[in-house]
Amino acid sequence: PGEICTHDHDGYVDQHLGLDPVLVARLIPAMRAEIEAIQSARGTLSDAEKARLAAAEESLTQRVMQVHSDWATKLLPVKGVPVVTHHNAFPRAAERYGFRIAAVVRPFETSDPSPKEIADTVQVIRSENVPAIFIEPQFNPGAAKRIAQAAGITIGSLDPLGDGDWFKMMDGNLAQLIEHLTPKAK
Repeated sequence: PGEICTHDHDGYVDQHLGLDPVLVARLIPAMRAEIEAIQSARGTLSDAEKARLAAAEESLTQRVMQVHSDWATKLLPVKGVPVVTHHNAFPRAAERYGFRIAAVVRPFETSDPSPKEIADTVQVIRSENVPAIFIEPQFNPGAAKRIAQAAGITIGSLDPLGDGDWFKMMDGNLAQLIEHLTPKAK
């Protein structure tokens, strides 16, 4: 019950735990414990440092849980909306916040989609009324752009890595989901 499952029954290991704020919040106490263990081994863990680390843990946990709250609240109107992602980085976020991944352009990060996979993705987009495909800044967007053009949908951007500022990355990803999944007034 307390474990964080990182794989499914097909052997896939999900390395994208940082895209789920609830899991991130659950990892914070372990990070604090490691910092305390290192400082203790170095002889630098004072009572004042313990108090500082406890306050930092509490503050960080609150900030992370605010991200969770923002995602849960702001994505509620798009619950069940299907999306296509560039690679399989967002299944945890989709499951937690209710959007649905209808297809993935790159099932494996190291391979480009074949023409048949591109055609199949276009078919999924049409049959499921997918409003957007999300590219990632780490990948060549060529295949995703061809798919979007063939299917007549918009392109958004989801970043599973960011630039080192987790909060900025998560806020940017949320803004992209809202922008591209919320129905436009006609």
